Amino acid sequence: MQRFALPPVPDSLDELCEAYTDATGSYAWRLADRMLQAFPNAPLSAVAPRHAISFLRLRATILDALGDVSACRAIFKFAATQAAGAGDIVSQAAALAQLHVDRSFRLDDDTEHGSPFVGDIRQDLRDIVNLLLDNPAAMAQNPDLSTATLAHLVHGFALIGANADGRETLDQARVICPEKESLKASLDLADAVLLACCGQIDEALEFGELILGRDSEDPLALQVEVREFLGTWYRAIGRHVDAANHLRIVTDLCRDYDLPYMAVIAAMEQISSLVELNKTEIVVDLASWALDVAHDLGINNEVVRTLDIVLVQSLASLGRHIQAVNCAEIAGTRAREHGDVDTAIVLFEMGAKSARASGDQARAANLYGFCAELAGGEISLRARFLRKESAAILETVGLKPPRRELPEDSCAPFPDDPAARLEAETLQHLEITPDVKSIEARTALSLAKDLLEEALSLLMSTPEGERELAAQELAKWNELRTWMASVEGDADTSIVPNESAPPPSDSSEEGKA
Repeated sequence: MQRFALPPVPDSLDELCEAYTDATGSYAWRLADRMLQAFPNAPLSAVAPRHAISFLRLRATILDALGDVSACRAIFKFAATQAAGAGDIVSQAAALAQLHVDRSFRLDDDTEHGSPFVGDIRQDLRDIVNLLLDNPAAMAQNPDLSTATLAHLVHGFALIGANADGRETLDQARVICPEKESLKASLDLADAVLLACCGQIDEALEFGELILGRDSEDPLALQVEVREFLGTWYRAIGRHVDAANHLRIVTDLCRDYDLPYMAVIAAMEQISSLVELNKTEIVVDLASWALDVAHDLGINNEVVRTLDIVLVQSLASLGRHIQAVNCAEIAGTRAREHGDVDTAIVLFEMGAKSARASGDQARAANLYGFCAELAGGEISLRARFLRKESAAILETVGLKPPRRELPEDSCAPFPDDPAARLEAETLQHLEITPDVKSIEARTALSLAKDLLEEALSLLMSTPEGERELAAQELAKWNELRTWMASVEGDADTSIVPNESAPPPSDSSEEGKA
């Protein structure tokens, strides 16, 4: 592909903000990535007052990349307020569009799920459209950003299924669009998005391929945006080879033209198709590269979480369990520190499974302990992790409690993978011959019993709505506790008599148990 000639990006923060005032396409992306790399923590006081609005829009954009969605939205609102006070209608609309289209994109978030939010977002998007259309003089002063903002709003309407609103907004955007092929292409791409989101995927993909062949004064934006669209929708209909090819080109373009954050996102999307194609070794290499870039930039958002999970899964499936445990521990700790408890639990549990498969039962026990601690008020889940922690502790001294995991959880190494073969050869020397009478074994049994008693007390306090899950966990608890009793030779060990019955809620029944 021919090398694109791109305008230089300013070095100073003030010049960068001034350029962002009416920037669109790849130039706007490059300005945002430059700020992310060079001025990630710059305060508002670092720029001249006349550049404050552009600074705030840029700052909010990079906060999204850094994983602080709440701060990102708050600053977009502040930028819109400042722009309104300064009479800058187009910048106000641009900031509000970035805010509310992001809400459209994140509709699956726990805090914004369901039709009431869709209705609210639709009205917010329509208000932004009206704000622009009611101020034609303002749009005439900044036609590029006005057109790009309307195109962005069309994407927002498409994401929430408001296709009629999106089509109307698109028609209005075509009326004000300057004679620039890049902006016309962005509007045609918005048209393709509307087609795809209303079920006309084949027509949308055909339209996208036609747009890709056009000339443009911003060829980088055209290639990246259209190929990203094609990759997303080819993946949606199962054409993963086509999707991976388009997204590979996007990744390469973003990397070659100094758009590192966009390269990370494109790599994540490419990985989704590579996983479906069972290209596991390529997934490991690409995810590792993307995570290195993300960490260098300080990115700590859901993109990084997804890459962490995929990397650990892929390493485990290749039999590289020691590497999988190391990655899971680091990534899980990072997720926990960022407040993403659910992802931390997923990563720690994945790491614990690989630790057990590799024979490192002490690390497995520690990781299951982290999971139990993070599970908090989820009673059945916490009890399950306590049971697994106790089983891993028993295995540290060579005991072999019964396992219920499916065979794929053990992730047998591929014989043709050198790293997996090396791990397997190393692990052959780690087998422990158990001695039930040893101090170590008795200590492990005592610790395991304490954990199981804690798990049982949790199960006894299960709320009525969770009784079925608790009953299932109680059956597994009984199985492990019975096995421990047989190892100890203690036939009188207290066992809950009815495995299938849900735990009682009455405190007197708890006492009897």
